[in-house]
Amino acid sequence: MTNTALTARVLIGDDEPISIAFIKESFEDARVQIDEATSSADLIKKAKEACDTKMPYNLIITDNNYRGVRGIEAIRQIRDFDRTTPIMWHSTSIEDNADQEAKNAGANDTAEKYTDNDKKIIRGYIEKWQALA
Repeated sequence: MTNTALTARVLIGDDEPISIAFIKESFEDARVQIDEATSSADLIKKAKEACDTKMPYNLIITDNNYRGVRGIEAIRQIRDFDRTTPIMWHSTSIEDNADQEAKNAGANDTAEKYTDNDKKIIRGYIEKWQALA
């Protein structure tokens, strides 16, 4: 009998549908529940609701270049109420030490969008969850 139970919950935050589709593609063979947020405010709200209901996400992936609050600031705000959920910051703008700024804000991992490294980090999380299942 094959175990078809979900192994993880992931929150993807990005205001570009193509980016969300790219990330979801990385999870296509994994048994993962994926929730989406199309603004930083929505990302923060969904992360907070998950913590408040004692059902935190196993991974939060966020873009940086939202309209309004940037992803780095969203990470800071999430870290105010959730210090443990891994957060992956990914962006097309990895210049000017923005990735280090994201790590200083509380991101566990950083990657440039649409790269093999982006997918490699995600695969690492999937393999970890599958080993625990």
